[in-house]
Amino acid sequence: VPILRPPVSLTFAQTMNLLQREAARRDCDALLFMHNDAEASEGTPEKLLSVIAEAHAARRRWGAVFTHYDTFAAFNLEATRVVGEWDAALPQYFSDNDYYRRVRLAGYEIIDTGLPVMHHNGASSTVKSEPSRSFLNGVTFPLYGSYYAAKWGGSPGVERFDWAFDGALSIAFVEHLRNSELFRQLADTYETNEGNILERADQRTTAAQVEAIRLALRLARPRRVLETGTNKSLFGYLLSHLACGVTLYTFDGDPRAARGVELLNDGQTNVRSMFTLGDTKETLADFAEEQIDLAWIDGGNDSATALSDLRHAARLRVPLVAVDDARTMPEVARAVEHVLAESDDYESLPNPFYSHDERGIVFLRRRVES
Repeated sequence: VPILRPPVSLTFAQTMNLLQREAARRDCDALLFMHNDAEASEGTPEKLLSVIAEAHAARRRWGAVFTHYDTFAAFNLEATRVVGEWDAALPQYFSDNDYYRRVRLAGYEIIDTGLPVMHHNGASSTVKSEPSRSFLNGVTFPLYGSYYAAKWGGSPGVERFDWAFDGALSIAFVEHLRNSELFRQLADTYETNEGNILERADQRTTAAQVEAIRLALRLARPRRVLETGTNKSLFGYLLSHLACGVTLYTFDGDPRAARGVELLNDGQTNVRSMFTLGDTKETLADFAEEQIDLAWIDGGNDSATALSDLRHAARLRVPLVAVDDARTMPEVARAVEHVLAESDDYESLPNPFYSHDERGIVFLRRRVES
């Protein structure tokens, strides 16, 4: 079997992140991991694989499968893309509490099989292997416990937050985005009463929308993005902070939007924005660019426009579609429901930040073809 030898020593969290990336690179459906002081009982590996196969066949939204806790466990690669990496600030203890909490908060099931696995030496063999490790663990354990409590509003089992640091990190990032000269230039291009990704919303809603888009980018890993509703090019501006090497095809019926596109292209190099002027019910009909990886549908439109935009995204077979304003505009929500009802090609994908988003970003994911 291949043996991976990192050039430097890795912590437990870093090791898990390396394994997840390797599994994703090899296009795996699942990743199996066993502690180095564990020993699976006879038949356990085969039964674990059977549970994974059954969960996949039943399209269960599972994130992990436990045996004797996670001494021998499986991870759903689809879920790892949503949940994200293990927190490298928690190199060993509490990293599991943190990760599995995020798995559950993302709406994924953890299947506990109870399959027999022996955890030798009473567990924690690494810490017990050298007196220095045991000593340092005694020093750092309460420190990492304090970090976990600050992150989730309490120790494991008594957490109060359903968003890491209660959204403080995301809000700080939003403030950073709004403090740049390019943002000010884009925001000042023209006056409008329409909502925008970084305007006309409270800090928490804006931060929740930013995190939802970050998640969409992690899932889609796009090179080509479609946007309807260019407005002031603030979606493209956010995209330029979260991705690199992206071509953004953006559409708007307001000629004033062209100025924002010009400023965006002159002010950064991560995103190249290509603007089309006109009513999207007409202009998208002529759009035939292949391999659009992600679509951002500005929901601030009438029902006919929202429905037309969604149908064109489906026509282009876009793997992931994000729709804004599904909470504040009933006509947008109805357009989403209509598309889901008229086609089996797309399914709803939960947005973990929806409860914090007063506008309401929803995801539609194209079903994997058999």
